[in-house]
Amino acid sequence: LTSALGSDDYNFTITLGIFIYCEDNDPAFDLDTWTMIRIKSFNLTFSYEKNIDRNTYADWNQVGNELPQTPGTLLVDSARLHFRYRSNQSWPTADSPNAEIRMLINNIPHSETVKLSSATASFQDAKTGGYDVTPLIQKNVNITLSLRVYLADNFILNNSITISIDDVYLWINYTITLDEPSLSVVANTTYLFVNQTTQMTVTCDNGTGLVDTLWYYHPLNTTNYTIATDFTGQQIHLLNFTSATPGAKLFRFWANSSIGLESYDEVLVVWVQSTAPTLSVTANVTNLFMLDYTNITVTCENGSGLVDTLWYFNPITGSNTTLATDFTGIQSFSIYDTSTIAGPYIYQFWANSSLGIEVYDDITIVWVEPQPPILTVLANTTSLFLTQWVQINVSCLSGTGNISRVWYENPFTGSNITLGTNFAGLQTFYVYNTTLIAGSYEYKFWANSTYRVNVSTSIIIVWVTPVPPLLTVVANITNPYTNDWTNLTVTCQSGSGNVSRLWYNNPFDGTNNTIATDFSGFQIHYLAFTNDTAGQYEFKFWANSTLGLLATESVTVMWVEPQPPALTVSANDTTPDVNEWTQLTITCQSGSGSVSRLWYNNPFDGTNNTLATDFTGLQTHYVDFMNDTAGPYEFKVWANSSLGLEVTESVTVVWVEPLPPALTLIANTTNPFINFWTEITLGCQSGSGNVSHVWYENPFTGTNITLGTNFAGYQIFYVYNMSTTPVIQEYKFWANSTLGLETFDSIIIVWAEPQPPALNVLANTTTLYLDLTVQINVSCLSGSGNVSHVWYENPFTGTNITLGTNFAGLQTFYVYNASPTAGPYQYTFWANSTFLAEESTSLMIVWVTPVPPLLNVIANITDPYTNDWTELTVTCQPGSVNVSHLWYLNPFIGSNTTLATNFVLLQAFPITNQSPTAGAYEYKFWANTSLGEEVYAFITVVWVDPLPPTLDVSANTTVLDVNEWVQFNVTCENGSGLVDTLWYHNPLLGSNTTLANDFTGSQTYYLDFTSLTPGPYDFKFWANSTFDLEVSETITITWTALSPPSLTVSASPQNPETKKNTYINVTCTSGSGNVSHLWYLNPFTGINVTLATNFSGFYSEILIFTRSEAGEFEFKFWANSTFGLDAIPVSVLVNWIAPSFTWLIWTLVGVLGAVAGAFTVYQLYFKVPKTIRTIRKTKRDINKGKETPPLDLKKREAMVEDIYLEKLKLGKIGKAPVAKPEPETISVLKKSKGME
Repeated sequence: LTSALGSDDYNFTITLGIFIYCEDNDPAFDLDTWTMIRIKSFNLTFSYEKNIDRNTYADWNQVGNELPQTPGTLLVDSARLHFRYRSNQSWPTADSPNAEIRMLINNIPHSETVKLSSATASFQDAKTGGYDVTPLIQKNVNITLSLRVYLADNFILNNSITISIDDVYLWINYTITLDEPSLSVVANTTYLFVNQTTQMTVTCDNGTGLVDTLWYYHPLNTTNYTIATDFTGQQIHLLNFTSATPGAKLFRFWANSSIGLESYDEVLVVWVQSTAPTLSVTANVTNLFMLDYTNITVTCENGSGLVDTLWYFNPITGSNTTLATDFTGIQSFSIYDTSTIAGPYIYQFWANSSLGIEVYDDITIVWVEPQPPILTVLANTTSLFLTQWVQINVSCLSGTGNISRVWYENPFTGSNITLGTNFAGLQTFYVYNTTLIAGSYEYKFWANSTYRVNVSTSIIIVWVTPVPPLLTVVANITNPYTNDWTNLTVTCQSGSGNVSRLWYNNPFDGTNNTIATDFSGFQIHYLAFTNDTAGQYEFKFWANSTLGLLATESVTVMWVEPQPPALTVSANDTTPDVNEWTQLTITCQSGSGSVSRLWYNNPFDGTNNTLATDFTGLQTHYVDFMNDTAGPYEFKVWANSSLGLEVTESVTVVWVEPLPPALTLIANTTNPFINFWTEITLGCQSGSGNVSHVWYENPFTGTNITLGTNFAGYQIFYVYNMSTTPVIQEYKFWANSTLGLETFDSIIIVWAEPQPPALNVLANTTTLYLDLTVQINVSCLSGSGNVSHVWYENPFTGTNITLGTNFAGLQTFYVYNASPTAGPYQYTFWANSTFLAEESTSLMIVWVTPVPPLLNVIANITDPYTNDWTELTVTCQPGSVNVSHLWYLNPFIGSNTTLATNFVLLQAFPITNQSPTAGAYEYKFWANTSLGEEVYAFITVVWVDPLPPTLDVSANTTVLDVNEWVQFNVTCENGSGLVDTLWYHNPLLGSNTTLANDFTGSQTYYLDFTSLTPGPYDFKFWANSTFDLEVSETITITWTALSPPSLTVSASPQNPETKKNTYINVTCTSGSGNVSHLWYLNPFTGINVTLATNFSGFYSEILIFTRSEAGEFEFKFWANSTFGLDAIPVSVLVNWIAPSFTWLIWTLVGVLGAVAGAFTVYQLYFKVPKTIRTIRKTKRDINKGKETPPLDLKKREAMVEDIYLEKLKLGKIGKAPVAKPEPETISVLKKSKGME
């Protein structure tokens, strides 16, 4: 109890009781069982003393102001806290060694504290120089300072002690930095042609405050434009500029802030004049025949910029074609083209430059249509018998040019056959053919000329096969009865030639009989036959022609015996009840001949009754009968035919007395428990007639419920019912028939209430520590029926766990559990029976957590310098039980050290350490209890080496002209300790200069220097600290002598022809300062022309000049700088010369010579016929003694045949003149038939 009150002075819980467990303590086997004990009284005795609580503290608080709000960046350089303290008497260190004064700024504790044990009777500084609380200072909140006296120990304090604090102040140093806006302007190009656009990207970030205005000066219209106002963050703007006139333009940009700071940037853009591309188009020939080719030559040279696209419109295809893209210089292209259609065609050409300048040229080509040959085809006949010959006459008259080839396609072989080649005028050819295969054959003829103009025609020749006679035989009836006649009709049509004989074979006597001989045309003959014996007989007929062709035909006749009628009789009900109807169905199908009479005999009155007479085919009759007397009756039916054949058929119908329905009734149980279903099974067998209605009375509602209607045979019905209360009910059932007969039956069902199981639950304890196990005893006694299921819900997992199933009587179960987590857990138990009766109960078990020890470690300083000491204070307060072991791991030696064992009260231990080496050392502390609980704490002490100052020196430029100024930016920040001295060496004066002494934080200095003498100078800077650590930085500045601009000029070509261009390329690079003026003297006008002013860097421009008169001209260029230095003048000579026409004269002489030679060759060679030329050449070869081949001359017989055919051709043409055919369009398929 004392230990429990050590954890909580006011609250505790005591559980008194006893749990007995014995194996034979079971009510099923032992009569003296018991499970509980009663405690009548108990006493508690307390002795106590009043101690100071270790968590007691007192605060002195003051709420200060915020750091100032500023548009710039506020950086806290340092913050130091000073105060003095005293105590009116010595602090009881033995009772409270850990009492201290703590410092909090905005509720964040400072790592250092002041021990009350160090207080004296007079005021003293808490720390010399104050406490560095820089990391605790926050922006945008009021700065709150708290000084807290924290007792930290439990001890007895019987007297008053006064702690006094005075002279408290917090000193904060801070720096506010104001930044101007950042401004950057970049152009995608700064050198371009007029009317081209440059895009400038303007990027501006606000510095301190807003960007008040972002604007620029537009040099093209001398106007200022505002881009944006009143913004923060980064903005990017895209500006597009173009100029219609050449020249250099300076774009200036400014940005100022809301606090008066301004930034500036500028971009120089140069526009130059552009020239158009040159384009010329020529053709080797502009007038030609169709299908001849022309060669079009296109020449294009770029002007300013690239030739973006060179293209032309093809009038033949109707489409545009690109010749070249993105080129400079001169390019030539040849276009070969032809046309299949006559007419003038305009070829249009365009060239545009990358600067958007477009030029145009065109040329007209005229194709004319040559006259095609005239091709005529005639045949002596176009229809003939097989093996007969056809003669086809082909005449061809040349059109424009010679006939290069005449040919035709042989339809039998599919091959092309040449008839003639290379002739002019009219020629006739003959084609002979025959075939053994009948059919239609198309002869296709073609002729083409030396000008590729083609014609074609065709003729169809039909060879036919001789046709045999056409013979048909038809019988008016092919299946007569015996002794009946059949008539045969014989028709014969002659085919090719006459019918020489028509005859048939008689199947009765096997003889052949002639019907007709030697006739042509169409004949019909009629023959009649009869037979008295049934059977099948084939009559065959023949006809042959004078050409030896035979036709045959036959017909089969079958004589058959006559058939009687077919008769069927049936009743829809052969056992009807008395007074009920039955229907007879009588069907009769006639056999051979017709049905002369159909009748039946009525057994009730013995009379015969006729149903139908004199019909053929199928007839159906329906007759209805009823009788009021039970017994059998035979109905007979007869039918006879017109051929004297008779059939009979009968059916017997038995009338019977009617029976009522039969009911059977059973239930699966007649005494179910409440809430359980009973199943009643009803069987119903129909008697006479159908069951018209089956129903029962529901005893719960008193209503009748139909189970079935209108059925015959046996049917089963099921009735289900349940009651929620005990009750006795009678179920009544009825069934009646369609004949008015009714049956009744009933059954009684009794519902009773089941008894639930009895459930009892006890635990050996209901309150215990974590990880200890509780035992729960569960006993269950069955009620009505068996216990079907006993289970409980596990409160840790939320799942149900089965303890037992399907038993009767008493059973006991045991549940064991332990919990690692404190808290109350409710166990709920259930038991249900096979009759759905359920019982439940629950039990609450509480697990409690033991209180672990309280372990705390602090250090007087956690980041000492190397070789300085730190002191650790370890305090440990026991929890629910004693602390069995308190120890720590020493990081320097790597071993564990025990501080104390087995103690109850608060204990504190001081540990001191130092390190000569920088590094982080982690001190780990542990405390464990007799319950196995363990707590852990650690603290990291980092020994650090003192750091030297940081020094950064930069210059806005390191190379500059003499007399120009350089600015140094010198920044120095202290490391460990103060910066003792910051100084530099001036090489211009040869002396050292001190910038600052004894400061902390960062300081920046701006130093300006200039030199009248060129050369490199080393500026060296030093900074040392109070820890004797020194750093240095050196930067070299080079002043250079002034230099003039450099200027180069070149011309291409230097000797152009008059009216042609020369291109002068001028480049200028600034030297020292800007180029103030760049100009040249125009020798044509004698005037100086300014190219550019006030620029730096590289400048280039191309000047274009032309001259219509010959002469030499000097172009002279100058440039001077802002420092008064002039570039060496540069000049270039351009000599325009008149063009020479000597080449043209020699070209004309060559052309005239070629024409004269061609004419001579034509007169001497091509104008003479080919035969004469051959003879002349043979004669010359014989005179020279050369061997010559014999001349190929036709024989006399061949010449006579040619003369005969020529006369035949002229005669046929004279009799049947043919009109001149229209020229045909030559397809690709026809071109493939051997065309040249």
